[in-house]
Amino acid sequence: MVQETFLMLHSDRPKLVSEEHLKAWLIKVARNKTKNHIRYNVKRKTVALDEAAITKYNFDSGNIEIFDSLSALKPIDKDIILLYFYEGFSLKEIGYIIGIAEAAATKRMQRAKLKLKLFLEEG
Repeated sequence: MVQETFLMLHSDRPKLVSEEHLKAWLIKVARNKTKNHIRYNVKRKTVALDEAAITKYNFDSGNIEIFDSLSALKPIDKDIILLYFYEGFSLKEIGYIIGIAEAAATKRMQRAKLKLKLFLEEG
């Protein structure tokens, strides 16, 4: 964030009256860039599907094929399937959790189930 702040100072060249104004401008820009960065990462936070998921969702030798197929899906597809089938959330709740409308969550679920079905049929 500091580097981006100084790049912004160099490229924008704001008209500042004094050293104190420069200092205040740098602090404000750095703070805003940091807030934006944190906000961006919080909204797009994903968790890798790994050994912890096998344990949490009770994947055993009988259904490890499903786990392997889930691993091949994109994170949003994995998330929606896990939230619905393993965590028991409704599509309305899932939409709220990931910040989309219920209709969009329903459509994503349809697509995710179709992709999962194709992976399972392939092998």
